[in-house]
Amino acid sequence: MSTISLVQPDEPLRIQKILIFPYPDLKRLWFRMQLQAQPDHKPNIDIDVAAVDGPAGNSLAFVAYDDTYLDATIHLKEPQPGSLYQCVVDLSLGLPPDMEHVEQVKFEFPLEFRDAEAGADGFGYDCPDPSPA
Repeated sequence: MSTISLVQPDEPLRIQKILIFPYPDLKRLWFRMQLQAQPDHKPNIDIDVAAVDGPAGNSLAFVAYDDTYLDATIHLKEPQPGSLYQCVVDLSLGLPPDMEHVEQVKFEFPLEFRDAEAGADGFGYDCPDPSPA
């Protein structure tokens, strides 16, 4: 039996997809992200979510994350239902002072309930494949 490798050494470390599903109470966000796997690369992941014209939302940080899939709940401080929010995700490798920035993804979304279990589309970002060299 042959095995299928999820790691593609010729592909760069990058964010492939991000999805956000606000919970019905609009106080929490179900955050899902998929990364392009790389051997021996365990990126740091910083996630910031905040209302565009309002109070801070919240942030999460993962150091040397060792999976290709991230699934987390983000709790919002003082949620503003219906307001526009911005999600910023930063990937980096290493620690200061030698930290290497890899990628940053930003997108906006309204704070509105999306029922993932009923098949509703989440808010997110489908990252394009890198251009061939």
